Amino acid sequence: MGEVYRARDTRLEREVAIKVLPPRIADNVDRLRRFAQEARASAALDHPNIVAVHDIGTHDAQPYIVSELLDGEPLNRRIGGRAMAVDDLLDLAVQIVDGLDAAHARGIVHRDLKPANLFVTSRGQVKILDFGLARVDASPLGETREETMLRADGHAGSATDAGVAVGTVPYMSPEQARGETVDARSDLFSLGLVLYEMAAGARAFDGSASAVVFDAILNRPVKPLAQINPAVPRELDRIVDRCLQKRPEARYQQARDVLTDLRTLKRMRDSVSGARSSGSVAKAMPSIAVLPFSDMSPNRDQDYFCEGMAEELINALAALPGIHVASRTSAFQFKGKAVDIGDVGAKLRVASVLEGSVRKAGNRLRIAVQLVNAGDGFHLWSERYDRDADDIFAVQDDIARAVVEKLKVKLAGGASPMVKHATKDLEAYHLYLQGRYFWSRRGGFVERAVDCFARAIERDPSCAQAHAGLADAYGVLGIQGVLPPAEAAKKARPAAERALALDETLAEAHRSLAVISVSFEWDLAAGEREYRRALDLNPESGELRAMHAYCLTYLQRFDEAAAEVARARELEPESVLVAGYSAVNSMFGRRYAEALDACRRCLDLDPACATAEWIRAQVQSLTGDHDAAIAAAERAIAWTGRRSFYLSALGVAYAAAGRRGAAEQVIEELLDRSRTEYMSPLWLADITTQLGERDRAFEWLERAYAARTQALISLGVSPMYDSLRRDDRFTSLLSRIGIAGVTPTDAAN
Repeated sequence: MGEVYRARDTRLEREVAIKVLPPRIADNVDRLRRFAQEARASAALDHPNIVAVHDIGTHDAQPYIVSELLDGEPLNRRIGGRAMAVDDLLDLAVQIVDGLDAAHARGIVHRDLKPANLFVTSRGQVKILDFGLARVDASPLGETREETMLRADGHAGSATDAGVAVGTVPYMSPEQARGETVDARSDLFSLGLVLYEMAAGARAFDGSASAVVFDAILNRPVKPLAQINPAVPRELDRIVDRCLQKRPEARYQQARDVLTDLRTLKRMRDSVSGARSSGSVAKAMPSIAVLPFSDMSPNRDQDYFCEGMAEELINALAALPGIHVASRTSAFQFKGKAVDIGDVGAKLRVASVLEGSVRKAGNRLRIAVQLVNAGDGFHLWSERYDRDADDIFAVQDDIARAVVEKLKVKLAGGASPMVKHATKDLEAYHLYLQGRYFWSRRGGFVERAVDCFARAIERDPSCAQAHAGLADAYGVLGIQGVLPPAEAAKKARPAAERALALDETLAEAHRSLAVISVSFEWDLAAGEREYRRALDLNPESGELRAMHAYCLTYLQRFDEAAAEVARARELEPESVLVAGYSAVNSMFGRRYAEALDACRRCLDLDPACATAEWIRAQVQSLTGDHDAAIAAAERAIAWTGRRSFYLSALGVAYAAAGRRGAAEQVIEELLDRSRTEYMSPLWLADITTQLGERDRAFEWLERAYAARTQALISLGVSPMYDSLRRDDRFTSLLSRIGIAGVTPTDAAN
């Protein structure tokens, strides 16, 4: 493709590299085009992990490219047939994907990503080289802009036309090997091959003949990395495996998602390393869990404020670069428990823990806090604040600054951490905290959350977080059947939209819109967009990723959903909510053993988790374990005061077990309750479907459709309705909802 010379730019007094086409190939039209392609693609990118192009031109009819001069070695030489240390691999992998993501963002697909085209400088910086085969700004016709221009000039039939395999054989994607038009996902397959070689010390697909390699790329799975190199973490093996899926739609869909996973894995390894060594590893990222504060007030009436204090600090610290913060749901599981700080650090994979207490008497507050090293239990810092209640915002800022200072977190430009308070109105602030306190408890507390959020908004209409909280609360009331779905959506959407009008960067408001779009408006595309935006703003929320997995499951992108759930568990391993979302996704994916494991995980974390028993009852009904299903449903309704939402699961369990009389009694009880409370028609459709009464089931399904019942969006994948999938009425219903259904064959499997 060319010759490269070291040279000196005498005008700017710098060392550069000059790449030229030798005379013997300079008159080759295809080589000329590729050379120009490399120059244009590289020049269009300004990123620290992509080689910089300074100039292009011709001299005596000989084309040349002037680029930065690199000192180091190509990655293939760095690998040298040996597996790389995992931490070194991750350092380089993050840089590779960061550069690749920048190229994809500009519409540039590399098409020849391989270790020889990845240069590692003497300072450990990765540079992506050689964009000679890149596809730039692909048109709807599958041609690059340059190809279109060349065709207009009469130069047809290039080596980059569809139907011709372009690239380096051992690093091609299956679609490249077939000569198909490719997109950015092809680069992600090649990336997987590069990461595999870095981890294994050998190529994933190798052979003496190209035909053998082509066959392996197209038809054969790679050997799991863990079998080759036991030091490879399971999560890295999963990342590579997902990159190497044969079907593009089963891979990561964009480089930024790979980057998020790699950074998460790297951060967790650094955090664990730091926790185990009590901070002796210099490069370990600071990590912390903020536990809910203890209420030491005489009346014990400040529990909401104690949780709110901790949550505000979590949000403030999590917004800072250079520090890993355990999520609220993970940290709050230790509330009210006598726990060892070392156990907290080990479970949450953090090196330090912040705990505190609040004592309120009249208008005076006493807030005591202490920062503890999880590795050895030694105090890193402690302080007591005796202030007026009006000074709470200043106290929170003081605590955040002290934590950052003690953990030696480096902030750009000497910035100081500040708690992003929902409102400056103290009464509205307390009402907002009470709303979140009640909302997090779900069940019968959500109505109280609505009242608190509404009163906070009345005090301060500009409180974006209170509007978002109100949207969340109405969404839960609609999902749990406390409000009719149409009424819940009518109240939730304006609240979410108002929150975003006040603060477009509020991740929870985008999440609320996603839930509304998916659950109440059956608009999966809009829901996916809002979840993506929320994740851009808050990529380390395991709960948000688990919710996003629902949307992906409904879209039948099961591999992506499973990957998102796995990421959620990595981010929040001790979260009841994440475990619950994981259970439902596994059930919809017909991975029943995984679903039951997730239910057990929920109950390990919260022995009175009614939702876990509700899910378990459904899974056990599907697997034929009817006595266990009935027992699980009975526990759920006992723990919730026989709420209708959970009562329906008992009806399903009775029906699946063939106990028709008991199932009919549940139906009668639900119908009787419908005279005084909202009753979802879908609950009755669930039971009658399991009774095998198709006509009756379709009657309730049609009523659910007329009421726009939120859970209808799950019909495409729910195994509860597999017995109806061959019925034309079911196909018609799915079409009207606007979703596809799994095929009867898939459902049977």
